[in-house]
Amino acid sequence: SFKHAFEGEQSGAISISIKAINNMEFEMVYSDNGSWKIANKNKQHFGLELIETLTEQMDGSYQREQSEYRFLLKNLDIEA
Repeated sequence: SFKHAFEGEQSGAISISIKAINNMEFEMVYSDNGSWKIANKNKQHFGLELIETLTEQMDGSYQREQSEYRFLLKNLDIEA
C-alpha cells in the first residue's frame, strides 16, 4: 500500500481486522483508502503472486474487491 496506493499523496489509511470464524478458521480483512490501479493482465505482479502463495501456504482463500482483501485462513495452531 505504501508503495502503490498512496503514490504522490501526503497521507493514507490502512485497516486490518482479524476475527475468529470458529476454532479452525479465522478471517482477516485488509484495506486501504488509496487509489486503485488496474493491473496489466500481460504482466506478472510480484505482490499479487506473493499474496496467492502465502494464502495457499496457510490453506486459505481470498477475495479482492478494489483495495480490500478478505482472507479466510486456517488456524495453524490447532491440529486437526
